[in-house]
Amino acid sequence: MMKVFYMLVLLAVHLSTAYSQAPVATLRTTFIQRTEAQLGKELTMEQKQEIAKLSKESKPALLAVQEKFIKSVSQLVQLTDNDIKEMLPRIGQENKDFEKDIISKIELKLGRKITDEERAQIAEFEKVKKADLEPIQKNFARKVSKIIGLPEEEILKMLP
Repeated sequence: MMKVFYMLVLLAVHLSTAYSQAPVATLRTTFIQRTEAQLGKELTMEQKQEIAKLSKESKPALLAVQEKFIKSVSQLVQLTDNDIKEMLPRIGQENKDFEKDIISKIELKLGRKITDEERAQIAEFEKVKKADLEPIQKNFARKVSKIIGLPEEEILKMLP
């Protein structure tokens, strides 16, 4: 699910940047490509622009969820917010085992193994983050559904 969060953030950042700095024709995102594949046709310029606008509107909420997670983890393990940010996968980068990956990076930075309690708390922070992301993702999917005509459930499945 962490992968979903980062891919959605990537989508928001990429789309808002792409549309503010480049023509729509240059946009290349996995979400757009999956959407077009699911539809069996290319999205119109207007649809891409509307999705970009929705992505840009979602960005502050997504970043707030990310910041809450970062702050929680950094306070728990007594590292800086920047330390934790640097440990997170790059936006859009797949991470098959997020919890294991971030824990190994934290342990490396701390120079010690984290405790079972710390591990459990990080897992809890991850659950809270997922719960906080759910309404943002559902709202995004609902609005995209209206733009392109695919059911909301299908759009949710396509979100990274």
